[in-house]
Amino acid sequence: PGFNLPMNIDCIYPAFRHGFVSHSLVNDAIVDVISGAEERLHCAYPGRLSADVMLLAARRRAMAAKGQADSVKVDPEVEARHAEFVAQQRQMPIHLASFFENVGSRLAGRRVWILATPTLLLSLAEKGLNRGLRQVFAANSVISSGGGGKGVVLPDDWQAPVKEFLGVQKINFIYGMSELTSVTYGCSAENYHIPPWLIPFMLDADNKPLPRAGRVTGRAAFYDLLTTARWGGFVAGDEVTLEWDDPCPCGHAGPYYVKGSIHRWSERHASEGEEKLSCAAVPEAYAEALDFLTDASVSP
Repeated sequence: PGFNLPMNIDCIYPAFRHGFVSHSLVNDAIVDVISGAEERLHCAYPGRLSADVMLLAARRRAMAAKGQADSVKVDPEVEARHAEFVAQQRQMPIHLASFFENVGSRLAGRRVWILATPTLLLSLAEKGLNRGLRQVFAANSVISSGGGGKGVVLPDDWQAPVKEFLGVQKINFIYGMSELTSVTYGCSAENYHIPPWLIPFMLDADNKPLPRAGRVTGRAAFYDLLTTARWGGFVAGDEVTLEWDDPCPCGHAGPYYVKGSIHRWSERHASEGEEKLSCAAVPEAYAEALDFLTDASVSP
């Protein structure tokens, strides 16, 4: 009630238009529901994120954790295209800055929806503010972010320059992962509410289920009822605190992840290593895979 679909809002997504991870696949729905037209979806890269390169990145990280990184074999098709991938990666920082400058100029003063990580938003805000740019978009624009710093320590007041640059009063936070069909959304109390089609579980360090009552801290796991192409169960690489019983101050019913409780499992349990390639670490993993691909391609 109160609005019609599609919403016909310009959407800014500083990544690939197409791909086989959830945050790329959802772009089709964004066109249908939010932007209303392909020309109102502004992606930094109109092409496709290479699934082959991301698979190489995941294999590299998994084998590196076992001390066997050099044993990873490169697919001949990926090796044949390595120059293209590397050139794209090397230009990424400059390209993203140019992309935002371009869309910021064209869409200045208009209502937009932006989905980007905190580190990228802060980087763009600092550069924009240094150039004297403030309140670039309409105040009722929607800014969505998630993923944390992923190795970068964000200052406590990082939201202030982002809001000043973009011209908004609020940043909307999400928590999720590429393997799931949905994300959890931050509420007015800054807790993250789980949609009913995601069944949450909490696991201990041995991956055994923890009680489904009270406030429990452990490893996040899910069963996704909407997944049909594969097994819907998934164990995340995050330590979280889940509240099963006490109602959230925002009034939303159901279990939720407690504000400020989400951390990488490897950060709290260093000896156990990293088990998955997080979606917010895609650029870093992509770069690592391409560095390895370049070395492998030039080696005798």
